Amino acid sequence: EAQIDLIGDVMRREDARQYDAAAFARFLASESGTVRLFAVRALGRIGNRSASAQLVPALADQDLSVRTDAAFALGELGDTSQSVVRALITASNGAGPDAIEAVAALGKLRTDSARARLETILATGATTAVVQEALLAIWRFPRQPGTTQLIARYARHREEEIRWRAVYAL
Repeated sequence: EAQIDLIGDVMRREDARQYDAAAFARFLASESGTVRLFAVRALGRIGNRSASAQLVPALADQDLSVRTDAAFALGELGDTSQSVVRALITASNGAGPDAIEAVAALGKLRTDSARARLETILATGATTAVVQEALLAIWRFPRQPGTTQLIARYARHREEEIRWRAVYAL
């Protein structure tokens, strides 16, 4: 019942687009992964970039869903501060859904260091799912000759899912 009350409070704040750092600190400190998940989702939807400071630590949450949605929320906020970009770059080092979402968020931020990370992923050939997301994310950046060469090599890949993303990115 306490969890339901907390989730209800999160949802009311989200609907009203009301960011209260102290209230969200409470939600994010909850023992319930569901409450933390609703909190990170709400922070992204509320749209206040001040929430980035609370979302960055959520990238290391014990719950995979919380980590994944925290990465998504950071991409939605569009905060291009170095601390956010560095945190997303670190989160993109894995192979799970949280890393994939961090790669997508980097594409939304469009900073030089985000581009560099996406190019590194494409150059080193990370896991298939991460490469697929990097191809979709890199199209958001202006073309540079080196980037185009990285993408073009995937246009001849044996897997159709990678090929169509490469063609889309080009």
